[in-house]
Amino acid sequence: MVPVYIKYLGIESYGLVGFYTTLVSSFAILDFGLSTTLNREIAKSKAINTTNPAQLRNLVFTLETVYWIMGLVICLTVLLLSGVIANYWLKAEHISAATIQKSIFLMGLVIAFQWPISLYHGGMMGMEKQVLFNIISAIMMTLRAVGVVFILVFVSATIEAFFIWQVVINLLYALWIRYVVWKHLTVEKPKKQFSVASLKTIWRFAAGLTSTGIITFFLTQADKILLSKILPLQEFAYYTLAFTVASSLNNFTTPISTAVFPKFSAFAASHQTEALKNVYHHASRLTATIIIPVSLTLVLFTPEILMVWLKNADTVLHTTNLVRLLVIGTMFNTIMMTPYLLTLAFGWTRFGFYQNLIAAIIMVPLLFWWTNLYGAIGATFVWLSINVCIVVISVPLIHRKVLAGQTKKWYINDNLVPLLYAVLSSLAIWLLYKYCFFNFKFNYFSIILLFGFICTVSFFQFPKLSQYISKILKGNSDVISK
Repeated sequence: MVPVYIKYLGIESYGLVGFYTTLVSSFAILDFGLSTTLNREIAKSKAINTTNPAQLRNLVFTLETVYWIMGLVICLTVLLLSGVIANYWLKAEHISAATIQKSIFLMGLVIAFQWPISLYHGGMMGMEKQVLFNIISAIMMTLRAVGVVFILVFVSATIEAFFIWQVVINLLYALWIRYVVWKHLTVEKPKKQFSVASLKTIWRFAAGLTSTGIITFFLTQADKILLSKILPLQEFAYYTLAFTVASSLNNFTTPISTAVFPKFSAFAASHQTEALKNVYHHASRLTATIIIPVSLTLVLFTPEILMVWLKNADTVLHTTNLVRLLVIGTMFNTIMMTPYLLTLAFGWTRFGFYQNLIAAIIMVPLLFWWTNLYGAIGATFVWLSINVCIVVISVPLIHRKVLAGQTKKWYINDNLVPLLYAVLSSLAIWLLYKYCFFNFKFNYFSIILLFGFICTVSFFQFPKLSQYISKILKGNSDVISK
């Protein structure tokens, strides 16, 4: 829907949408790791029956109370800072400071109502209600993304109307998902209460995630915060657009991470090492088999895909190289997600903290240096470099601690083999297009066929593919561990 937003709002107003996504990610450090903690606690309680239903219910009630209060605090904070941001931070040419300030205040409301959703998401994932959550999420995300077009076309084509719609949808989303979570939390005595004792049982793990999250914030958001100050709002919009394309890669692999993390936690808690190895390598290879061909296709056919999507030659010109570098960096970042989830399953939060601390110490000065020298393209080089180094250095350290002897298999079987298949198939198609069918005109259908062909070729290397797909289609919830 991004091209539609740009059409009705303009590229500069879309820069405000990009600033909103930066705000959301920035405040994510205040999550305190509680959503992931709840996911892990519920999964552990199911595996080894260490928590009675009443305690679990009190834990959820306590955490949701904290979340709703935090949402209110965030909203008030954004309101207080809206004037400063509108007048002294963002650089707009065609949007008044008053409009920007009003938009920023609405952003605060959007974030406040969106805030508890991540906690309820963690709870549903721990209960392994992924399918139900995905149905609800698909409905609400569609209303959020597509419904706003109706508002822009028939009500008001303004950035304020855009954010008002987001406020309404996020409130409905939070209330719906809360109802579903509580419906599935069965307990003999329905009474629930705020419990400080519940917080004491999880504070170490949550604190470890929080410290990691603060450092991760610098890794993932420092570039956008810096660029929103340095660059005009229009140029910042181009960078935001490019990062939106790169971030879309997460949509392909997040379902895998969502499905396997509760199993990681359960197998780690019950000391089922062999089962854990199986699920870990399946998840790693499946992630690589999906993300690598998609990434390489995006990189090789960036201008063609962007032109079909955006239908604006000037925007494509400004974003093509940004997209290519950000996509490669995000590919490495996504591949690293499965090993990172493994550390969380064992409660080893210190590794993520120290890894990201070292990366941040290197990254932040590089951002200032390369961004001032090369602008937005310099920030993309920093993102790429950091993620490549993390994959090369961190994976052996993780395996040495929690799954000894698995490093070679992870690099070669889980990632190198899918990479070779993806490179051969995508490069072959690109050479045919470049030298034999260079007059071919891309459209949405041909892009779908392109991705489909390259991904299909890559999937042929996946072990026991036909059996795996058959089990998935039959709804076997244990397929990933087999």
